[in-house]
Amino acid sequence: MKNIFIFGSSGHFKEQFVWLKDSIKASRQKIEIRGIIDDKNYNKIDQLTKLKIYKSNKIKYDKNIFIYIAVGNINIRKIAIKKFSNFNFFSLNHPSAIVSEFAKLGKATTLSPNCVVAGNAKLDDYNNLNTATIISHDCHIQNNNSFGPGTKILGNCKIGNNNYFGGGAVMIPGTRIIDNNTIGANSTIVDNFKSNFKIIGSPGKAKS
Repeated sequence: MKNIFIFGSSGHFKEQFVWLKDSIKASRQKIEIRGIIDDKNYNKIDQLTKLKIYKSNKIKYDKNIFIYIAVGNINIRKIAIKKFSNFNFFSLNHPSAIVSEFAKLGKATTLSPNCVVAGNAKLDDYNNLNTATIISHDCHIQNNNSFGPGTKILGNCKIGNNNYFGGGAVMIPGTRIIDNNTIGANSTIVDNFKSNFKIIGSPGKAKS
């Protein structure tokens, strides 16, 4: 049996918990959600889900333990990835998500309700797609990117590592960004950007 511990207990968790249960039910595998990991939550029990809350140092490695990252914040996600680097990670693939037979998904992927990964898109590890995110053909998404609801990454886009997309953001076909960028909600990327920018507006303009 797989035993899942969910990393994070904030607002993102409240949504992901329900979708995680949907994904587990659809898989028909023997999977149990055992608790929550949150070093900054000092409650013993989560009031919404009634799951026990653990500190990260209380979780010891076992081949049947899987970590699920229920956090949208890039920096907190990086902490989870580093702390549990020797653990197995769980991927959420909601039953309503559509994934092309030619697409490639890395480990610890979150596909929330109504996401689409089309054509031959490739996602590496630890990517978080919130509701109705679209990743189109010939796109390559590297590691630990977080996409807000309704994000649209159109054909042949390239995305590096640790980028955060606000809800409704768009990348037009053939554009590229590298690492550690924040893209504002409803912004449209029409040019290529390197690293460490805040990109805001339509068309998107960079602020360092």
